[in-house]
This record gives sequence, structure tokens and C-alpha cells, in this order.
Amino acid sequence: MSCFVSHTSVDCRNAYELSEFWKKVLDYVDVCDDPNEPGHEECMILDPDSGHHILFIEVPESKTVKNRLHFDLRPRTGTRDEEVERLLGIGAVQVGDHRGIRGPGSGWVILADPEGNEFCNPALGGRAGRVRRLSGHGAQELVRVRELVAGAGGASPVHPSNSQPRHRRQRDVGRGASRPAHDLPRRRF
Repeated sequence: MSCFVSHTSVDCRNAYELSEFWKKVLDYVDVCDDPNEPGHEECMILDPDSGHHILFIEVPESKTVKNRLHFDLRPRTGTRDEEVERLLGIGAVQVGDHRGIRGPGSGWVILADPEGNEFCNPALGGRAGRVRRLSGHGAQELVRVRELVAGAGGASPVHPSNSQPRHRRQRDVGRGASRPAHDLPRRRF
């Protein structure tokens, strides 16, 4: 037995304004028969292609520290740099710029929405940039995607807060495994 993510919830000060911003960022729409309007304390948007929902909920307290969870976005078309310019044009604010940190074409840009919630726009090029969905053994497939990125001249999949690759940290959580990440079995997709 397992669970699935019903929707992603975002605490905010103004649910309507934030939902309108994210609709432009993600090309999401209002839920049919439940349009979002100014003054609504809860506003839900959805991706018409995948069905993923994001719910914005008004809370009395303001954001005070760095997000514990954030979105990593990849442009549906165009380049990372073109997408960063588009996002800045619709109201995002640049918080950090780590482009080229591991060589040409690598890195990421940290942006924030109008309420200060950070999100990233990482460089994913080559064949990995065309991978749309991970299924099944997601961690193993994620390792494969990141290998494709590295093989295509992309960045090393290292997160700025830790020198250990993300897939290694995720794989080791709760398993006590000491096998190197390159010894993991891989599925072809």
C-alpha cells in the first residue's frame, strides 16, 4: 500500500494574487466550476495536461525563513536563460545566480514569487531535458537522467547545500546503504 500526492499546498498572504502569478509561470488554469476570485482564502490551480493541483491557502503569518520545499522548474520550450527572463518579466525576483558554477551550461537561477517563496530554474540540457516523467523506480531513473545530463555536457548533480549528489542522499535515506550510486541497478526508459 502507498500514497500519492493529491495536491501541493502553499501557505500565503494573498491566495488569489499568488495563484494568478503561478498560473502564468506554469501555464495552469483554474479548476473547472470553481474559479478563483479576489478575496478567496483558498485558490486552487491545475495543470490541464497532467492534472497536478496547487492549492494556495491564506495564513496569518508571513514567510520568515528559507523554504524547506521548493519547485525546480524546467522550461517546456526554449532555454533556461530565456525562461528566467520571462519569469522576471511576470513578477519573479532573482535571489541568486549560479549559472556556470560547474562549467558552461551548468548551474541554476534562484527566483522568488511575489511573496518571497523561492524556486529554481536549473540547467537540464541534452537528452535529459526531453525526459517528461519518471515512473516506477523513480530514484533509479533519476540517477539515469542525471547520468544523461552529465554525458551531454551538463552539470554534476550536486546541490549547493551539500557536496554529495542529491540522488545519493535520497537513495541512502532510511536504508543504511553504503553502495556507491554507480552500483545501483538501472532501468532503461
